Amino acid sequence: FKVLDDLGLILVPFSGYSSKDYTLHSGVQLIDYRPVNRTDAPLVRRGLVEHAGWVDRAMQFKSKLLTLSDETFQVVDISDRDRPVLNAALELTRNSVAFAVAGGYGIELSTGAQYDPYAYYGKGQIPDPEMRLTTVPLTDPNTAAPPASLTIKGSYGRAYTNGSAVYLVGSRYD
Repeated sequence: FKVLDDLGLILVPFSGYSSKDYTLHSGVQLIDYRPVNRTDAPLVRRGLVEHAGWVDRAMQFKSKLLTLSDETFQVVDISDRDRPVLNAALELTRNSVAFAVAGGYGIELSTGAQYDPYAYYGKGQIPDPEMRLTTVPLTDPNTAAPPASLTIKGSYGRAYTNGSAVYLVGSRYD
């Protein structure tokens, strides 16, 4: 965590698993602090900055909050501490689980880094994971700005192509 004395603010990065909805949550909790000798509460929970990936760092830069995880870098306006606003996000990595070539492009099947298709088994819950199908240029498959991306429901482990068609093999529980 980080204490910003000049703002009276504590930044608490967290990543954790919820037993209520069986999902992983990650972000930075904003907490105001005041001198203990005041009559009002010394600690006050404020807004939450949601974040993809396991949050490693949170720091102030001018009037913004910068957050960094293993997946994403974010710039957040915290002028209203109860309602932080995401100004910009840059994807740093994609958790690619399959890659195929179709129509001169790379087709990448990826998940969030926190994705665990086995986390639900034995808990009496039905998983509803999301995966992403991304088109990337073969000359630069790690591009930070892929030309196209599609989010799909389900757990897919393989991507196959036939000409320009892409076939996904996996499972989905309805």
